[in-house]
Amino acid sequence: LHVGLLGLIALALMRQLGLRRGISLWMTVAVVFAYAFITGWRPSSARAALMVAVFMGAPLADRESSLQNSLGIAALLLLGSDTHQLFMPGFQLSFVVLWLSVIGSVPLVQRLLPLTQLDPFLPPQLANWRQRASSHLRRWFVATLSVSTAAWIGSLPFILPVPGKDLDGVLSYRDIGDTDAMIAAAAKYKHAVVIGGGLLGLEAANGLKLRGM
Repeated sequence: LHVGLLGLIALALMRQLGLRRGISLWMTVAVVFAYAFITGWRPSSARAALMVAVFMGAPLADRESSLQNSLGIAALLLLGSDTHQLFMPGFQLSFVVLWLSVIGSVPLVQRLLPLTQLDPFLPPQLANWRQRASSHLRRWFVATLSVSTAAWIGSLPFILPVPGKDLDGVLSYRDIGDTDAMIAAAAKYKHAVVIGGGLLGLEAANGLKLRGM
């Protein structure tokens, strides 16, 4: 998200400077890639940088931009450079959450769209500024709510359907309830295996170690 916001800010600044569209798009892509490399070229940053490049590069080739196509090309490029990323939790989570946000938010927006429209019996030309502002505000709220809901559903904790996943002591780590369960498990067990080497996995391993595991 922060990479995308950086791209939008850079593009807005370049437009304010009066640069041509093509130059603005190429410079925005360069800024985004520079930021991604400076921050360590993590899967989330790399995915966002590649998506921005594909999404903003489409108009330069007289093609329509597509979020799903951009996401797919970003995944293929990352896997082409390192196929092991397919098995990395960070890669899986970042792409799955964003993909579900894209495909899940559209039906929600379409279902809620009637709530954002002006009175169907009122010609748009006769709507005053308050009615137009109210319609724009409701559209923004519906879009934000739809994307947030889809992202929340896509990031729900998921445990692989393998034998033993329902045994005592097998826990996911996503919310405060999971944290309490891990604290209780640390008082009962002496050893633990943390699956996943991302930020949450490192935090879980450090917390369990501090509790004597």
